[in-house]
Amino acid sequence: MRRLAGAKGAAELKALRGFVDCASTAAGGLGFAPERLLEIELVVEEALTNVCKYSGLGRAAAVEVACFEGEGVFAVEVSDDGKPFDPTALPAPDLAAPLERKPIGGLGVHLIRKLCDKVSYRREGERNVLRLEFGKPAL
Repeated sequence: MRRLAGAKGAAELKALRGFVDCASTAAGGLGFAPERLLEIELVVEEALTNVCKYSGLGRAAAVEVACFEGEGVFAVEVSDDGKPFDPTALPAPDLAAPLERKPIGGLGVHLIRKLCDKVSYRREGERNVLRLEFGKPAL
């Protein structure tokens, strides 16, 4: 896969726009429709928000967004130095459960799963790496 773009910094809510713009600009150059670009932006923002809120470090995690292009695939990797957390291991939420029985949280990961063509997680050394894949549009 060929690296298209990347950004590094502290996982802070005020910095999200820069990371999301990095992914959006890379995807935009590949011919994605505006609606799909918005979905890509939403997924990347949700993944980064989870890092900002739940890294468990007592400080802002160090985060990197890296964008790649491969045969038929656009991928965004969100990596951070937070506590180990595999969102792909979470169970799917029970969307049919009554509101008063639904736990708080979990819908962001559900949204990521629904909007991506493939989601995978790995731990590399002391870093979480969440890979979000989107099928590239036919040109």
